[in-house]
Amino acid sequence: MATEPSLPSVAERGIADARDGRTDSAEAGGRREPCGEHGWVAAGPDGRTEPASGEPSDREAILDLVRLAVRRHAGGATAVLLAGSAAGGTPLAAGCLPDSDLDVVAFTEKGRSRRLAVREQGVLIELFIVRERDYPALLREARRTGLPSLARMCRDGRVVEGGRRAEAFKRAAERTLRAGPLPVTFAELDRRRWELTELADDFRHAGRPEALFVAAGLLGKTAEFVLRANDRWLGVGKWALRALEEFDPAAARSLTEAAEAFFRNDDRRPLIEIVDRSLAPFGGPLREGWTDEARFGGEMEAEPDEDA
Repeated sequence: MATEPSLPSVAERGIADARDGRTDSAEAGGRREPCGEHGWVAAGPDGRTEPASGEPSDREAILDLVRLAVRRHAGGATAVLLAGSAAGGTPLAAGCLPDSDLDVVAFTEKGRSRRLAVREQGVLIELFIVRERDYPALLREARRTGLPSLARMCRDGRVVEGGRRAEAFKRAAERTLRAGPLPVTFAELDRRRWELTELADDFRHAGRPEALFVAAGLLGKTAEFVLRANDRWLGVGKWALRALEEFDPAAARSLTEAAEAFFRNDDRRPLIEIVDRSLAPFGGPLREGWTDEARFGGEMEAEPDEDA
């Protein structure tokens, strides 16, 4: 559990770089038709299909959609990043649009930081709107929770608009990811030990229908425990497995094999053994002696005033 390095603010690292000009794309409507193996193409009112961007470039078609969504929902954005698989680019036939959703981060100077889902030309776009002055706090929160989703999207995102300003945001995300999550505290470790112990006990004794639901939670909590106990970034959904594979490929493989053993053959032993091995270096299962303070509205309950 290393000491926490200081996190430079975005302002200190170039947020005042000159803003590049932005190019708006023409709005395109109409429905979509299948296009090749991995995409779609916009269809006009007469049913004819044409490249959505008007050019034989799948990249430009995607970027046009991103610009359109940002203009409609985050007008005045100072920087725009295209994240997710589309940033790397799955090859599409000429003029095709992707059949998966697009993840877009748009930075603004005003308004509220928020997340929304929109649809343009039939393509689902998840838009993460980040007010610039909120960005350093959001990166600090990522380190506190261990969840690096926003930082990873910004670091790996492709610059759509914003030039040097966007690059400054990418560098801040890279510094956050390099620094890693804040070291796990003893209180958090005990809480996670207790949660994992309780789930494992339920899993041991539950009937098959209930055990199916418990197992799903137990898999996620086991991965979380291993990652946080070793001060590693967490992940949600498929990213939980990816994070575990990055940290310990053998542990990830063992966990997935244990899941298969239970779901296919109703064999619970492999998963229970993994939980026990994961807990052992950190004090083992935690049952009696565990305590947690009641919280109301996110705040700890105040001590009563004996003089009142």
